[in-house]
Amino acid sequence: MDKSRVTEIEQAAAETLISFGFYSDETPVDYLDVVLIARSHGFSVYNGGLPANRDGFVVIQAGPVMIHGEKVDGRVIAVNRDRGGPFKRFLVAHELGHYILRHHNRYLPFYHYESGEKTTDDVEADYFAAALLMPKEMFVRDYQQLENLEDRFLNLAREYRVRVSDARFRAEMLGLK
Repeated sequence: MDKSRVTEIEQAAAETLISFGFYSDETPVDYLDVVLIARSHGFSVYNGGLPANRDGFVVIQAGPVMIHGEKVDGRVIAVNRDRGGPFKRFLVAHELGHYILRHHNRYLPFYHYESGEKTTDDVEADYFAAALLMPKEMFVRDYQQLENLEDRFLNLAREYRVRVSDARFRAEMLGLK
């Protein structure tokens, strides 16, 4: 990604947090409820049975969607119930990122399945998810405070309720490694 796109994605994540009433050093970051943020954007969020090779999906369409025999508005995020909690949080933020970053504007309906294969849109959505779950200023401050700890990333992952690999990814994105 070029530098201007990175800046746009950081800004989109910050604006999403601000519109949700979050972005403050006084708010504990572990309280950040990504499902509520997705719901505030009109999404129904499901934790369900998906094939083993599917992590989650997003559906964005003009009309209603049938989920488990129930008609819901045309915005759905689902995550595989067999994934761990921190990964599910990242998946919800990632799928929301497709919406916030307007990847769906190219065509409707928009169906996107997470299966490990990364497109440019997926890389951007990953960046958005990391920026949303680990806000820049807070993450940099916490990273620097933990600089002498051998298990820095484990501590960051616990604090932000993400996987260790997500904390490492965020540090790399911010040039902290």
